[in-house]
Amino acid sequence: MRIRHRLRVLLTAAVVVASSAMALTQPALAQSPVAAPSVSVPPTGQTGFPFMATTLDLGKVGYVEQEFLISGTAQAYVPVNWQPLQTDGRWDSMPNPGVTAPYTTRILVRRPADPARFNGTVVVEWFNESGGSDAPSDWLYMHDELVRGGYAYVGVTAQWNGVQSLVAWQSGPGARYSGLFHPGDSFAYDIYTQAGRVIAHPQGGAPRPLGELTSRVRTILATGFSQSAAWLTTYVNAIHQQTPVYSAFLIHDAGFDMPLSWPGATVWGDPTPPGVPATPEFDTPYPFQLRSDLTVPVLILVSEFGLSDYGNAAGRSFHLQPDNRHLRIWEYAGATHIESGWLQELAADSNKSMPGFTLDPCDGPPGIPSLVHGQAARAALHALNDWANDGDAPRSAPRISLSVPSPADNFDQLVGFNRDPATNLVLGGIRLPAVAAPVATLNGNRTDLDWQTLGPGGQCQFTGSYDPWNHDSDPWDGQAGFDPSPAPEPDLQLLYPSHLNYVQRVTGAALQAVTAGYLRPVDATKIVLDAVHAPVP
Repeated sequence: MRIRHRLRVLLTAAVVVASSAMALTQPALAQSPVAAPSVSVPPTGQTGFPFMATTLDLGKVGYVEQEFLISGTAQAYVPVNWQPLQTDGRWDSMPNPGVTAPYTTRILVRRPADPARFNGTVVVEWFNESGGSDAPSDWLYMHDELVRGGYAYVGVTAQWNGVQSLVAWQSGPGARYSGLFHPGDSFAYDIYTQAGRVIAHPQGGAPRPLGELTSRVRTILATGFSQSAAWLTTYVNAIHQQTPVYSAFLIHDAGFDMPLSWPGATVWGDPTPPGVPATPEFDTPYPFQLRSDLTVPVLILVSEFGLSDYGNAAGRSFHLQPDNRHLRIWEYAGATHIESGWLQELAADSNKSMPGFTLDPCDGPPGIPSLVHGQAARAALHALNDWANDGDAPRSAPRISLSVPSPADNFDQLVGFNRDPATNLVLGGIRLPAVAAPVATLNGNRTDLDWQTLGPGGQCQFTGSYDPWNHDSDPWDGQAGFDPSPAPEPDLQLLYPSHLNYVQRVTGAALQAVTAGYLRPVDATKIVLDAVHAPVP
């Protein structure tokens, strides 16, 4: 399909280098039939630290970072009865008979140094490979909440191109990743399953990835961002039911899925490594829904970009699916796919592993925000953890107002966003203070503007736009295709008769979002303090 093809090309070209709710407490983890892989410590290598080691001072917050290699035999999957998969998401699968292959990959662990600080939950991220190598996308969005809450974090190199980039990172004697091997992405689902299994149940006598925390693991949350979330979507629909290792899933800003099986090492056509059994092609349909018989909590977090046909196309899939007992879909108005703060941290971590690395700037106007998505991701993590551990389901949330073609697979028409003509802010959705008490037009889809606004960086199409209401004084104001605001822009002095009124409006919006669970209290406090010091009106 044209949209599916565009999504895969877009993500490949990106420079994003992205029963009940009480299920899977410790007894449930112990009953999982999945075998744990073997665990070893990698060689020191030429740098002495892992690829994409964090530049944050983990010691200052009582955390440690460690890397391990995991090795095992992975299986590939095919649909039961080898039948085409349907749009209802009930993609019942089975291991492809006789098709297995060895693998060795890596997991990157960041955890509390003191076991007493551990809250019992491990967040396992499927590393994003859109830029051709591991990107800890959800770590970048969530690390403040992870550290505050005492979570353990594990990033998994689940895909073929992630392993290839690690092997290429160093070469020669003593290279850190010379022993890695990936049989191809048809085996990636099982590799991710085994990575989750080894966290709480490592083989006897082998290194324990979580050290002293191992016996305290109560909950294992699976998360993935963008393309990785598309992999998790297929995982939830096709794999989890028969290999229940994960307690809950955060599908983060995707609206499409990935194939269950295909010939070759990747969907992009890389050849299968020598000696690996061939796997057939079983694509997944689009549009689609998550299966209705979920047995664990699934929270889907979607930005404006994630809903767009030019983004991750959730407007034709998740947007149309109602919440149910095990499903919540949160759509955040004003949320971009990636934010400026996220990009800065990605660049810092990348530069540590690849000195001299820089991201091309997004030179075109208007500005790039960091106002909604990080706040949303931290709230979603907290809500999902509560749901998985205590059975407290998050609130259902209002959806963003869209015009979706009917039927949804009518690709001759695009999904449209319904916007307030006075502000050009999208209508509906979860409205955090930046949207509920606005001082600017915040648009999660930079691609709504002229493509000249993207700048030279491949990441610029994901960044959205931010245009402050300053009496149309910016150089892009009034320029068709460049100005995301209405003309004239709203007058802040009319919107907020006094500075106190503005602070009160922001405070009220923040309290409402915290009460609903859509914003963490610590983020709300910062928002209000920023409002106190802001020169508004």
